[in-house]
Amino acid sequence: MRSLIWVLGNAVLQTIAAFISALILMQAFRWQSAARIWIILSWIVPTVVVVIIWRWMLGTSGGIVNYLLVTLGITDGPIGFFSTAKTAFSSVVFINSWRWFPLMTVILLAGMKGIPKELYEAAAVDGANAWQRFISITVPTLAPILFVLGLVGTLWSVNVFDIIWLSTGGGPSKATTTLPVYIYEMAFKGYHLSQAAAASVLMGLILLAFVILFYRFMAPPEGE
Repeated sequence: MRSLIWVLGNAVLQTIAAFISALILMQAFRWQSAARIWIILSWIVPTVVVVIIWRWMLGTSGGIVNYLLVTLGITDGPIGFFSTAKTAFSSVVFINSWRWFPLMTVILLAGMKGIPKELYEAAAVDGANAWQRFISITVPTLAPILFVLGLVGTLWSVNVFDIIWLSTGGGPSKATTTLPVYIYEMAFKGYHLSQAAAASVLMGLILLAFVILFYRFMAPPEGE
């Protein structure tokens, strides 16, 4: 169940962040080209560097996030982002989404650039507002891309190990222990290699079943 919540949390946060970023980068503004290059930096930076940066920023002692929260009067004191089950899980989801949403942004941006401007112009003439144009033109046109991102992104999210292990080690109180972390601990901490192997096979079968069902029910019709 924790792994399922992990996947859903990452999917929602990454998709929202990627769409917002892609829509902003589609607009004409100064330094647009530079912004499109810089957006991918968080994906290029090594994972260990990303985790170190965010652990420092979210730290209770000297962390810039807690400093801003206290200074602006939003909280009475520093928040232990990695100290409790809820905050630790949410923090790791945020860090992982921040790590991966730029890649989704670039892919969505490439898809948006292929949508004819005439479609938006015609919809605007018919009285459609920005949200209606987004729902009726952008999302349906990007359906094949969203299908691939949903499939591949889910498989990537399920198999994320490095960010969780480097951030919290699966804690506190197993709050961030997903299937890969659980299998690792079982194999290399508990030395239950046969059980870890069985869990790995079971995880592979679950992912295979997901791929089949996802393709069966979510694949866009042929020709789109």
